[in-house]
Amino acid sequence: RKQRESKLELDDRRSDIIIAGSLLLQESFRILGIRKMTFSPFALREGVVFDSFNRSVRSKELASIRRSSVLQLAGRMVPQEGPASGCAALCLDIAESLQKLGVVDLDDTERELLEFSALLHNCGISIAHSAHHKHSHYIIKNSEMLLGFTEREINVIAAIARYHRKAMPSKKHEAYDCLNKADRKLVKLLAGILRIAIGLGRGEAGRVHHVEADKQGQEILFYIRPKNKDEIDLSLELHGAQLRKELLELALKRSIEFRIPE
Repeated sequence: RKQRESKLELDDRRSDIIIAGSLLLQESFRILGIRKMTFSPFALREGVVFDSFNRSVRSKELASIRRSSVLQLAGRMVPQEGPASGCAALCLDIAESLQKLGVVDLDDTERELLEFSALLHNCGISIAHSAHHKHSHYIIKNSEMLLGFTEREINVIAAIARYHRKAMPSKKHEAYDCLNKADRKLVKLLAGILRIAIGLGRGEAGRVHHVEADKQGQEILFYIRPKNKDEIDLSLELHGAQLRKELLELALKRSIEFRIPE
């Protein structure tokens, strides 16, 4: 033992396990056919620190790539950028208000998928207005411009865009059937939020400034605040949201009503 410690410059904690470790490494080389190995002079601790730092840097870069690719596709395919960005802001507002109530529990990535879906939901209009929700689904699924996303995330974004109008999600639809159970639930929720945001944007652009949610028993009350305090006629926006609330009601398993605070 003393010879091993002296010759290999080992501390006493390592000298007892070096033989077993060497035999294990030798057998691994033999079984796997490894002929050469490069080892690091650093310990596991330094590797963990480096890996954590590297992941953090990559995460920030990836987020930037994802967002810029979505904006690039939206700029090319969505007729008007203003309404889409306003819709995305309303979506996040609704999601945040539901989160504060404890009704939903969305993480940062899921909120990001909601925002990106809102930015891209109308891209199918570039093909045709008729059935443009289906065209949006096709474009998002097949676009090579969307970078930094997993196949699962693309499927979720495409499905949310697919269900921003018309039919409810159904396993009869390939867009919905291809998702796992958790993602089907997520798509119902996020597409339901998107539908209401679209309804609230029916009037003049930007008239709805903020959305707050409250609970009364099993009912969710959304309080719609106008951008201009003197703007009291949001009847078109409320009507638009009322027409589109069913999917979110199904997702939350609660009834929904809309109010303008006094």
